[in-house]
Amino acid sequence: MSKTKSSRKTMPCPRHKVTIGSHTGFSLGPLPWDEELLITAYFNEFTKATSAVEEHPGFIIQDDLDSLGFSLRLFKRAAYDFFQAVRDFKKEERAGELFFKKNDTRFATLEFNIVKSLYVYSSTLMSVVCHVRRIAQRYDTTSFSKQTTQFSTDERHRFIQDLRNCLEHVRLIKPNWQITHSIGEDNKIRFLLDHRHLSSFENWTPFALAYIERHKEGIDVVQTIRGHITQFFRHQNSFLLWLNKHTLECRSDYLRYSHYLKALGTKSHWNMVLTQIVIPNKINVYDHLHMYLTLEELEGVRKLPHKSKEQVDAIISHMDEYNACDEKLRAIVYAAFNVT
Repeated sequence: MSKTKSSRKTMPCPRHKVTIGSHTGFSLGPLPWDEELLITAYFNEFTKATSAVEEHPGFIIQDDLDSLGFSLRLFKRAAYDFFQAVRDFKKEERAGELFFKKNDTRFATLEFNIVKSLYVYSSTLMSVVCHVRRIAQRYDTTSFSKQTTQFSTDERHRFIQDLRNCLEHVRLIKPNWQITHSIGEDNKIRFLLDHRHLSSFENWTPFALAYIERHKEGIDVVQTIRGHITQFFRHQNSFLLWLNKHTLECRSDYLRYSHYLKALGTKSHWNMVLTQIVIPNKINVYDHLHMYLTLEELEGVRKLPHKSKEQVDAIISHMDEYNACDEKLRAIVYAAFNVT
């Protein structure tokens, strides 16, 4: 980061009215911000400096990306838990004693796990959908929107999407298990949502209602989710990658400033710890490395010459996430490690 305010290419953040390099409404003044300005702001009051940097338009975009990514992880985990609950039920049924009186408690637990995981699956799906809708309101997603049409009119998708509202606001519909016996084959188990129970919810969208009406015998939730999850997850992951690509310059600009503030904080922290605690008290820093390095990193460090610059430089490289260690701090670290 240069201390001189050099000219740079301006880059509008999608559908934001601010433009990097020209906006003057920030607490820190117009972009770009130089190191001297950030240092002064940080040491005046570091919490306000952090808030001021978060006024950068790249912050909200990065936050949206992180939120959507987390929602997708929750959704993927919810799908895994649903199918695991189904597998557990089938495994116990094949053992032959699931429906014995002595196993009533176990049966109730297995049934509960399926209902719970179905509810969580539909809820996390809606969480992803809501995140995408909010993002679409903030940024110009026209070049990607054509790919979303298939879901807005997909009956199965709209049913699963509306199912969360049904389960949350009307009734917690429990899938009825149905076992089919065939000679020479394993029993086939289906978990069906009853058409009559589903019809008690009055706020289905037309596409979801059409899906329900096409399955009057009941909706097989396992088959429905299995046919939906891969296509839905791939689509949302594609959107995440698209948004990441089309906002990269704006977010990178924000992260550059954010990381610089974090580097200032890291530098101040370790300077204080090493000069006021570790070195005066002759603390053996090697006894504490396990708190800051992974087992793999520790193993690599121990293979290097003990108390050598090479070894300490390796330790610094593992710990210095924000490139905070300048030559002055590195000399202090060498002293703390008694580099020979």
